[in-house]
Amino acid sequence: MPLNLYIKKEDVNKTGLKLEERNDAFFNLHIGTTKISDTIKSLILNIDHSTYSSGSDIRTKYGRLVDIRKISTGCKTAINIYSNPDKLFNCVEAGDNALRCILMFNRGNAYMPLLPSIINNFSVDVLLHYKGKKIHCTNALQILEVLD
Repeated sequence: MPLNLYIKKEDVNKTGLKLEERNDAFFNLHIGTTKISDTIKSLILNIDHSTYSSGSDIRTKYGRLVDIRKISTGCKTAINIYSNPDKLFNCVEAGDNALRCILMFNRGNAYMPLLPSIINNFSVDVLLHYKGKKIHCTNALQILEVLD
């Protein structure tokens, strides 16, 4: 099952899904019931350069132990999309590093009005919903080509 990617608000409006706009609040409310899988640990490491410790603790790249709710909004957005594949999340506050990770998901729904800069091509499994069409993309540069 591919990641459903929406670039235009018009295409989001056709989904019938509620667009989750507040990733921080959603994450902070639901993290207590989220199983911290190896994929989530990997997202925390790859996006924020922090490591999951235990319970609700992470160790930052500076060695400090902090609550998981302190991770970046981009990391929270990625975890929200991965952990809640039936919901649609706005990615506008996520940085390029988080957006690239999100594009590599093979599940979930993302509204990404601002695509990350893509210097090196990478594999994706994305169903791009764009101007009423659905285009299956298998690499990141293909997404950009559709938008040109």
